[in-house]
Amino acid sequence: MKAPPRRSWANVARTALKGYNLSYIPPTRLNDKLVVNLFEEVLEATDPFWFDCVVRYFVGKKLPYKLIESALKHAWGNKLVDMMANDQGFYFFHILGSDFRRKVLDGGLLTVARVPLILQQWHPLLELKKDHHTSVPVWVRLKNIPYALW
Repeated sequence: MKAPPRRSWANVARTALKGYNLSYIPPTRLNDKLVVNLFEEVLEATDPFWFDCVVRYFVGKKLPYKLIESALKHAWGNKLVDMMANDQGFYFFHILGSDFRRKVLDGGLLTVARVPLILQQWHPLLELKKDHHTSVPVWVRLKNIPYALW
């Protein structure tokens, strides 16, 4: 039996480029940063999957992926459909149901292994950057407070 011919990565990439009409659009400079200009049709073609995502990062140390996944599956149950991470420490959580997603976003500070998570709803122009935190807001739920103390 004859082995199939070996293909180099260059040949594979060359094959993949056929049929695509690519054009270069140079970035513009804004506040000493290079910014890519996106056309409206590119934004409109965004996969609807991403609109169901919440983006998070940890304040302080980095935690193991499986620990985060396990803790959030325990907290959110089957509403957490998928979890992804990039190499800059951002986590993307695909959460089913806009009402539940709003509850997660409005629910106050969430921690995993006592490490606070900063979260926000994903949107097409979201800039992934970690802010410098000198303090972290803490949400406190006080129950049965006498009306005289309000």
